[in-house]
Amino acid sequence: MKKKKTLIIIIVLIIVFLIIAGIANKGKGKIEKVKVVKIEKAMITGYVYTNGTLRYENVEDIIKGLNGYLNKVYIKRGESFKKGAELFEIKNSEFLSSLYFDFIEKQLNYNSLKKEYGTNELLYKKGGISKKQKDDIYRTLKRAEITYKNHKYWQYKRLGFVYDSKSSIFGFYANTDGVILNYYYDEGDVISEMQAIITISKGSGLIAEFNVNILDSQKIKRGNSVNITSDVLPSLKISGHITSISLNPEKYGETKIIKVYSQLNIKNKVPNDLPIDGRIIYTEKENIIKVPVESLRENYNMFQKKKNKETKMNKKNYFPYFVYTIKKKENNNGIIEKKLVKVGIQNDFFVEVSTGVSQGDLVVNFSDKPLYIGEEVKYELNKVEVDF
Repeated sequence: MKKKKTLIIIIVLIIVFLIIAGIANKGKGKIEKVKVVKIEKAMITGYVYTNGTLRYENVEDIIKGLNGYLNKVYIKRGESFKKGAELFEIKNSEFLSSLYFDFIEKQLNYNSLKKEYGTNELLYKKGGISKKQKDDIYRTLKRAEITYKNHKYWQYKRLGFVYDSKSSIFGFYANTDGVILNYYYDEGDVISEMQAIITISKGSGLIAEFNVNILDSQKIKRGNSVNITSDVLPSLKISGHITSISLNPEKYGETKIIKVYSQLNIKNKVPNDLPIDGRIIYTEKENIIKVPVESLRENYNMFQKKKNKETKMNKKNYFPYFVYTIKKKENNNGIIEKKLVKVGIQNDFFVEVSTGVSQGDLVVNFSDKPLYIGEEVKYELNKVEVDF
């Protein structure tokens, strides 16, 4: 009986052993697949992504306080104009009409007194009138001159309003080049004294104003190039340069930001205060080693304390990252190796590597499972997709 029990125990143990051995050997010989990139020397671009607003310079409203109605529009919203161009007409404006005719009356009075004073000055020299009479006329002339030259209509005349006596219409003529940003009325609309007629930008200059994180702002300097796009206006694609950087940080939510500006001169018709995105290029390096960002792995043992045969790095060097490389065998098989690296410029796709890998190395940039040094894998060349 004892022999029978012993035999049963032995058989059970053999079965358990065989099951364990089967599990242990399951998958033996199976090689993991990884994707790799071949390291080449190339250019890398360092840039900062940011957002902001595109707005026109020297914006001016023309002008509150008028009445009448908008008779005609000559330059449409969004269109540019040259100095001297007629932009619009106003008809039946009691305010402008009364101001204009009062101005003409003061002008005629001043010119008449000026002529009278010239005549009386000659009479005074010939003894025809006294000095007091001459001085009285002079004082009257000076009062008329001040009234005329300080008349309020000059303000509207300098803005560009011109009266057409034949049609009793006030035309508005541009006194500078610019762009129509907005009309607040359509042709035939009655003008309200509380609302300006038009908003213009004097000149065609645009300012791109960016909100840059205070840490990123330390990389940027005047002259850096910037590419500008807008989700609101997908057709907008502008290139420019950084022209000024604010010295005073501002609070933007929980983040401190620096205002960075690009002064532009473009012919595109764009709305004022347009939300934009910017890619500010702060550096470009050519002929350097770069690896895909996803190949970079964090090295928890950042300090190499002694020479390492695998990496040949010197004592006390600082290595916060590493990459897996492939030591090639035949048939696209290879052995996983670990290379400690030092990094430099980084963007969304690539990072500069100054030490650790060389041109021609195969660097792993994708694997379904964890990798181990010395593990044999099958590799496939991969291409890094870049969206700019």
